[in-house]
Amino acid sequence: MCTGYVLGRYGARDIFTPRPAALQEALRETGLGEAFEASRTELDRLFHARASWTSTKDLEGLERIWFGVMCGFELRFEDRSPGQVYIHVPFTGLRK
Repeated sequence: MCTGYVLGRYGARDIFTPRPAALQEALRETGLGEAFEASRTELDRLFHARASWTSTKDLEGLERIWFGVMCGFELRFEDRSPGQVYIHVPFTGLRK
């Protein structure tokens, strides 16, 4: 969700790469740079196709990108009850 906010603000300003050095470094260090760029491309495609959206299935490309990210970080999701999900986040320390 946060990536969507950042990319939406960037798109509104015609910014294609992160300007803050700290964000560039964080994307590089965590390996999220590729997902960030793929998300920007997919959100741009979605924006231009918005008149033809039919359902949430139109968001599957974006979902695939972030499902891959979540799997890469070994996040596991557990249904707790209707409308509630618990996210298992492994502690791995800083990756450098």
